Amino acid sequence: MSADKCSTEECGTSKYPWAGPAFFVSTLIALIVFFVWFLGA
Repeated sequence: MSADKCSTEECGTSKYPWAGPAFFVSTLIALIVFFVWFLGA
């Protein structure tokens, strides 16, 4: 997890192929939960 070894995004995605989709899905879920809580509050 050292940044000096690999500072490019391509290396991060190739090292962890699930990081991109997982981060996108988690962010999407967080936004949905936030909007549901905001509208329901």
